[in-house]
Amino acid sequence: MKKNILLILTVLFLFPLSAETSKYYKNNSLKNTMYVNSPEGLKVRDNPSLSGKRICGLVNALPVKIVEVGKEAKIDGIKDNWIKILIPAYEWKGDEPEYGWVFGGYLSEKKVKYDLKSPVDVQNLLMSKIWRDENSYFIKWFSHDGTFAFQKLAAGGGNTGQFTVKNSSTLVIKGRFYDEYETSEEYTVSYSLKVIDENKIQIDGKTYVPYIDAMTFPLSSEIKNFVYGDYSGQSIYEFIFLENPYDHVYTEEEKDKVADILIKYGVDASGTPYDKKYDAYWSSIIK
Repeated sequence: MKKNILLILTVLFLFPLSAETSKYYKNNSLKNTMYVNSPEGLKVRDNPSLSGKRICGLVNALPVKIVEVGKEAKIDGIKDNWIKILIPAYEWKGDEPEYGWVFGGYLSEKKVKYDLKSPVDVQNLLMSKIWRDENSYFIKWFSHDGTFAFQKLAAGGGNTGQFTVKNSSTLVIKGRFYDEYETSEEYTVSYSLKVIDENKIQIDGKTYVPYIDAMTFPLSSEIKNFVYGDYSGQSIYEFIFLENPYDHVYTEEEKDKVADILIKYGVDASGTPYDKKYDAYWSSIIK
């Protein structure tokens, strides 16, 4: 017994884990996903220091893939570690993964709930998913660069432009309508906006629910925004193949191809048929 206690004390002495560091591990392995916990957002830097160059910003409640625990620091009165993360895919300059550093004092183990009275958080919620009219295949997606696109699937035409959440119940759209006949018209309009919950919203009285069509993923950036929304890793692997406007049944080859993309984007595959593939991919990267 004394030998065991001595061994434990020796290990702790040689490899001490602070309370801040230990929150990043589970069963002696680095956790797959953590969440931004900062209403003002969180800066990603090119090195673990406040003097590091800003690479991009992360919105509140965003899930992030962590790949390394860095040095300890005290910032804003908070003592924690710098954490190396996989930068969200919509910020990559190309198709290859990019990494950066954030201060772990603004990361949470559990997803932060959106403040549905806050225009900033309502905007974050809109950007976190692609939305489909529950009665049709008319979809709306809001990108992190402030642009939007509305369109009817499998049809020509639609709307594109800029969006702003004026307040928690008003969505302002400055856009351009176009159709398959090359007709185009600019407009600015305010829509009533109601957030029923994090998976159901109403825009101008119509109800929208989350949607993704993996059939078109090689040709669009839709999936990049979708995977950084409100999800657990397992649920997104299941959800992404549920339905599509073409009644397409995904082959195993197609599922594997999409899964490879999700794994590259850092979507946790625990509890899915792709967990071994996920572990194999990230084991060579994580430190």
